[in-house]
Amino acid sequence: MIQRRFMLGFNRAGQILEQLEQAGIISPMKNGQRKVL
Repeated sequence: MIQRRFMLGFNRAGQILEQLEQAGIISPMKNGQRKVL
């Protein structure tokens, strides 16, 4: 979703998701889904 919405490449979108997870904004991946905290 981040890739399409912001027209990012796969690697950049993955980096952003990692940063959001480390900041406590989203949960770690569980069963292919994440929760917004």
